[in-house]
Amino acid sequence: MEDLQNELANLNRRLTLLENQGPVRQIAMAVSERDEITNVPIAIRGVLTNRGPIVPRGALQVINSHPPPRIHENQSGRLELAQWITDPRHPLTSRVIANRVWAWLMSRGIVHSVDNFGTMGTLPTHPELLDFLAHELIRNHWSIKQLVRDIVLTRTYRLSSAHIESAYQADPSNSTYWRMPRRRLDAESIRDSILQLSQSLDFSYAGNNIEAGTNSEYGYQFNSPRRSVYLPVFRNNLPEIFETFDFADPNRMNGLRNSSAVAPQSLLLMNSPEIQSQCLSAAQCLLQKSELNPDQQITDAFLATLGRPPLPSEHDLIRSFLSQYPDPDSSQVLWGQIFQTLIQSIDFRYLK
Repeated sequence: MEDLQNELANLNRRLTLLENQGPVRQIAMAVSERDEITNVPIAIRGVLTNRGPIVPRGALQVINSHPPPRIHENQSGRLELAQWITDPRHPLTSRVIANRVWAWLMSRGIVHSVDNFGTMGTLPTHPELLDFLAHELIRNHWSIKQLVRDIVLTRTYRLSSAHIESAYQADPSNSTYWRMPRRRLDAESIRDSILQLSQSLDFSYAGNNIEAGTNSEYGYQFNSPRRSVYLPVFRNNLPEIFETFDFADPNRMNGLRNSSAVAPQSLLLMNSPEIQSQCLSAAQCLLQKSELNPDQQITDAFLATLGRPPLPSEHDLIRSFLSQYPDPDSSQVLWGQIFQTLIQSIDFRYLK
């Protein structure tokens, strides 16, 4: 018996050694089945301790367009529920997804109330288009990527946001999509664009996105230069730039974000020490390009920030500003102020 215990201990030590030497697997939160599968009682008015009758597991019967799924007594029903939700005969799921993708790309949904397809929501402006997109989504095996591709390759998506007076007179609300709505960059894109401008954006993939030793979201410092998609989203603590530029409330369902234009946004870009630091870094990167003359520096700054060359009036204004301070030691500060002025402009925050 003692020999068997020693052998078992040796095997456990070898197993531990092999596990430590093996590749590190990513850990993610996920649901798991309980040992005992049971039905649960209704929580009257949402109070868990105020129990009502026990209700068998199943799908929402009021919107059933085909027989509900049958759930085995020894299974949780998650698989059956997923199959019911994605059944091609289910008319709601594909429409909701197609409408949300359209809203993400076109600034508003075919059904404007993207979170409400019920009687309190709005009617679709183009019901045949919504049905077509929903059908294509199912036909392409629920591929969101293919649905996005289908939409962005259309003429409607590629329209300019330029104003046309005759079209405006005929359709002031743009319900027929005669132009692309002018859209403001979301919070993540604004942050990433500023970090990219200073050449400090970290493009690394995967890995942990929360600082080691973090025990609470309160007081957390969002100092990581990684892309915004990797920033942690806490329920009660967000980066200041996210809160200012309409990041979705983590505590609520939000199918389409608000897109506001309010004074705190300009004040943040004007006064934030982090923004000022990034603009100084962008200025340093520009001044390190010794092959550029002053005119080329101005053009390079506009192309990097706004994606277009400067207008003649803009070019002359910056040349005049720089000529007032000829001291070379002040060049980085001056260019930092120029970069900060450019990112405060409407052309930086809005897509035409």
